Amino acid sequence: MIKKKDGFEGQKAIVLPHSIVQILESNPLTAPLHITDIGFYPRAKHHFRERKNGCKQFILIFCVGGKGWFKLASKKYEVSADNFFILPADVPHSYGADESAPWSIYWLHFKGTNAEYLSKKLSGIYKTHPVKFDTRDDRLQLFEEIYQTLDNGYSLDNLQYSSMCLWHFLSSFLFIDHFKHFLYEKKYDVIDEAIDYLKNNLSNNFSLQEISKQFGVSPSHFSFIFKNKTGYPPLDYFSRLKIQKACQYLDLTDMRIKEIASALGYSDPFYFSRVFQKIMNVAPSHYKKKQKG
Repeated sequence: MIKKKDGFEGQKAIVLPHSIVQILESNPLTAPLHITDIGFYPRAKHHFRERKNGCKQFILIFCVGGKGWFKLASKKYEVSADNFFILPADVPHSYGADESAPWSIYWLHFKGTNAEYLSKKLSGIYKTHPVKFDTRDDRLQLFEEIYQTLDNGYSLDNLQYSSMCLWHFLSSFLFIDHFKHFLYEKKYDVIDEAIDYLKNNLSNNFSLQEISKQFGVSPSHFSFIFKNKTGYPPLDYFSRLKIQKACQYLDLTDMRIKEIASALGYSDPFYFSRVFQKIMNVAPSHYKKKQKG
């Protein structure tokens, strides 16, 4: 039987670097509860994971279509659409998609000083729970809010905001009757727009003048307000977005380092490796080999 950990068409995933997780663990606002991994696997045919020694984080899996299963303490549980379950940290487990109707799942790994208590409040460790369909779209919108915030870079504001959203996301399962439908329109300022622009142009290389001109702001003022919001100068942040994307390529594709460098606007793969090493504290070749999740 074919077994796949990932590699599903349309999938997306973010694995936070160890250095970023350390920041989350030490920050008073994020230490109680924070994400280390997050993603979505659609129609994940042949999906299978087994961790004989468990995982260092708690894992939440929310099935939105198809069927699957999970196993704890040698007991197997069936999972269907609008079910979710939590796998406790450091406990051997396995899970996978149904062969005939593979599941589509939103998943995340979380930890923190309150993680164990909250996971027990949610479900114990042996039950799946039906979720009311009328709140599913709001819950998934909240999941996307967390994902997109982290995908926009690991500024302190983004890390803290995603952790606060995680509380809301998990509470939507814990307090289903209180989770109401809210419609809101997200407003973007010039820095949000600039970050979107940079994310959509990772294959390019810009000067500070070119970026600031794009948004009609002087280079000095743009640099000031950008760093004030993100904690990083614009070009430094742009490099971090590129390396964050490089991590996703390394995690989710078979692209060679030279190909990744080229896709991200680095004509010299050795220079790319030096930038990667500086930001991630590990060479891209070693990062590729490192087991995650």
